[in-house]
Amino acid sequence: MDEGQTVQFNATETTCGKVDWALSMQRVKLDSDLCSTFQSTYRSQCCYDQCQLCLSTDANILDLRPDYLLEQGGYSATCGEVNAILSVNSKTDKLCVDAQAQLTDDCCYKQCKICGNNGDISNDWYATVKYEGATTSCLGLDYMLRIRQVGQST
Repeated sequence: MDEGQTVQFNATETTCGKVDWALSMQRVKLDSDLCSTFQSTYRSQCCYDQCQLCLSTDANILDLRPDYLLEQGGYSATCGEVNAILSVNSKTDKLCVDAQAQLTDDCCYKQCKICGNNGDISNDWYATVKYEGATTSCLGLDYMLRIRQVGQST
């Protein structure tokens, strides 16, 4: 949501963020007619698909290497910082598209999954396994793979 976008609300100029806040303060339920009215009235002015650095071209979200340091043209920032900066842009903005094209290889990876990518197989997260001489659960192993940023091709 573009919280700073100016809109008309009750014949007064305000922002999308303030309209959203008013809805939350009134505890308007998602499935209510009032909610539907607000959504249809303000969606086109207030909402956009947020830029995500690690959104792949096939619309899958890859894992982010948040602490990876990028250095370019005398400037340095982590992938996490770049992702946060990009998040205020639409995913169709040139800045977002260019950043994805240039930084995805450095900042993003496809998380290794114990059971692969087959949707028919689910993990038994509490099963006990041995990994590098240590006994852990599948959940613990998944956590270790994420911390080490082990991708599918590594």
